[in-house]
Amino acid sequence: MSASGNGTDLGHIVAMLGDVLEGQRDIRGVLNDHTRVLNDHTRILNDHTRVLNEHTLTLGEHGSRLDDLTGQVHFLREAVTEYHASVMGHGFLITELDARVRRIERHLDLPPAA
Repeated sequence: MSASGNGTDLGHIVAMLGDVLEGQRDIRGVLNDHTRVLNDHTRILNDHTRVLNEHTLTLGEHGSRLDDLTGQVHFLREAVTEYHASVMGHGFLITELDARVRRIERHLDLPPAA
């Protein structure tokens, strides 16, 4: 302590304030680093969100196309069934013909056609 009683105390306080200021600078540097990392993560998350939105749109388009194809397949099945019924003309469908051919093959002990 100095003779007045304040010299050493003020010097010590100034040194402590210097330490506090240095600590604040260190913390500010760490916070800046964390802010940069957080900004990078935010950018990456935004990119992923954009890609996910694009995939969602593509999936919706594929769903619509699949619905269209389902309707077209149903129409095609009906058309093929009507065609087979009209071509056969004997009142049985091609699936019935296949079953009949298999029965004939078994009855005659023939190997299956294919």
